[in-house]
Amino acid sequence: MRKFLLLILVSLMSIVSAQITTLKIKKDEPKIDSVKYDVTTNFMGSNAKAYIGQELFLNGLSKTLRDYGYGDFKTDQKKTYTKENNIYKCCSLKSQFNSNYDELNGKYFKVLDVIDDPDTKNYPTIYSKYFFKLEEKESKDIVYYKYDGKYEHSFPFIVVSHFEHLKENAIGIKVIVTKNYFDNTDLSGNTFEIKTGDIWTVEDVTIEDLYYKMVYVVKNSRGNRKTLEVNSFNNTNPNRSIHTVKDYNKYKLKFGATNWNTIFEMSTIKIGFTEEMCLMAWGNPKKINDASYGDQWVYDDDYLYFKNGKLTSFN
Repeated sequence: MRKFLLLILVSLMSIVSAQITTLKIKKDEPKIDSVKYDVTTNFMGSNAKAYIGQELFLNGLSKTLRDYGYGDFKTDQKKTYTKENNIYKCCSLKSQFNSNYDELNGKYFKVLDVIDDPDTKNYPTIYSKYFFKLEEKESKDIVYYKYDGKYEHSFPFIVVSHFEHLKENAIGIKVIVTKNYFDNTDLSGNTFEIKTGDIWTVEDVTIEDLYYKMVYVVKNSRGNRKTLEVNSFNNTNPNRSIHTVKDYNKYKLKFGATNWNTIFEMSTIKIGFTEEMCLMAWGNPKKINDASYGDQWVYDDDYLYFKNGKLTSFN
């Protein structure tokens, strides 16, 4: 009996000693920088990865460019453009390397992935090119678009979330424009009198069909409608001929009604104006020279001279 128990004990020890286990050790995982899409802008430049998951609308082209179609759309990202069957929706009327305008205009695409272009991998300081892996919303086609993060003018899409952001935040904003900014024909073709101090209210955001730019549709109290380019009255791309009513009243109070009218309506400066007032009237100078008598602001053919922050002379 003892021998039997000893045999069982030895067997159990063999089984236990034969078991191999692993100990999980937590390692530091490499951190992957995630770039979030900024809805306040349509073009993300070199931050191409931010477009992943976004829905894109393929904007129209002006009439002079439609026969050339859209460039940079491929059915296979790895193949060259010289293969006619690798051009998505080939071909345009005037180029065998471009996609047909009518077959792509107005289509929606979802960005499934952003793939580094070999040029960018090899020469990252020179190139900022990527391939968008897209799914066309209607047909579910998978297509590749070559994106260049250096040139905004070549980006043919409008990001849907950016467009929605504009609508959500711009409608209802009230602006005042200089008397000579608009011509006197409204969107319906009717002529009307332009009055100083007219308040225009943003009532829509849309795409105009001449150059296919995003614009605000604005309406005055008499029902006349005009368009203003998006970004025409914000801090990133200010237009001195357009101000929100809030800013207009702020500067009127700050500079005085007479001075503000001189600045806003006439783009004129006066001796004694502050640097800020001159900036509002003429914009940024091309160059500022520091001299013993003060600062010299250089424009194309004009020079402004300041001492202690006040305009002393100009020619």
